[in-house]
Amino acid sequence: MQDKNYLTTNEFAKLFGITKHTLFHYDEIGLFKPAYTNDKGYRFYHIFQYDTLDTILDLRNIGMSLAEIKDYLDNKSTDNLFKLYKDQINKIDKRIQKLKEIKKNLLFMDSELKLALENKNKITIQDIPEEYIFLSKPVTSSTLLSFNELLSELIAEHEDIPIKSILGIKLLSVEALNGNVNGKLQSYIKCLNKEKNSITRPGGKYIVAYFESDYDNLPSHYLKLAKFIEDNNLKIDENIYEELVIGDWAVNEEKKNIRKILIKIE
Repeated sequence: MQDKNYLTTNEFAKLFGITKHTLFHYDEIGLFKPAYTNDKGYRFYHIFQYDTLDTILDLRNIGMSLAEIKDYLDNKSTDNLFKLYKDQINKIDKRIQKLKEIKKNLLFMDSELKLALENKNKITIQDIPEEYIFLSKPVTSSTLLSFNELLSELIAEHEDIPIKSILGIKLLSVEALNGNVNGKLQSYIKCLNKEKNSITRPGGKYIVAYFESDYDNLPSHYLKLAKFIEDNNLKIDENIYEELVIGDWAVNEEKKNIRKILIKIE
C-alpha cells in the first residue's frame, strides 16, 4: 500500500533532523500520528503531513510545551492560529530583547576583563562616562555576612531590571585611603540603562586603579592609592567605588582577584 507519497518513520524523521523515537513519542501522546500503520505495526507518514510536523517543531523551538501544542492542534481554527502567532511573536520579541541585553552585558564584561588584565597594579587617570547604579542601605561593617545580605537584598529588589554583571562597594575615601576598608560602605549594582530610583554616578576625570590582591592585603593597596593622590596633588570626591572584576568565578586563588577602584577627581 506504500507509495512515493508515504515515508517510513525513519525517512520522515530524517527530513527534520530528529530521531524516529521523537515521532514514536508524539504518536503515543496523541500529538502527531502517522497517516497509517500497517498490520505489522510499522508507521507511515504522508508527505502532506510535513507542514503539520514542521509547525509542531517550530512551536517547540520557541518554547511552547507539548501540552500547549496539543491543545492548539485539538482546537484548530484560523482565529486560534492568529492568536497563537500573536502570542508567540510577543514572546519571541521579549526573548530577542533579553538576548540583546545578555550580549551587551557579555561585551561589557569582556571589555572589563581585558582592561583588568592589561592594567593590573596600575594607577591612571581616565575619562569615565556616567553610569547608573542602585545603592544598598549603608552599613558600618564589611563582614562577609552583612555584605552578602546587602547584595542579596539589592538584587532581589531589582530582579526585573536589566543589570550589568558588576557588583561593587561604595566607600568613604577618608577611611579607605587611611587603610580602613571596613568602614562605612554601601553595595551597588550597575544597571544597563537609567532606571527609576537609580543613581547616576557622574562622568568625568577619575583615578582608576586595578589591584591584584586578596582581601587581607587590600588596605596596603589603598595606601599606595593615597600616595598617588598626594604626589599628584589631586582633590578628590568623598566616595570610592570598588568593583571586583576578577573573582572566584574566574580564578582559583584569592590572591589573583583583581579589583577596580574608581575615585572622581574634583
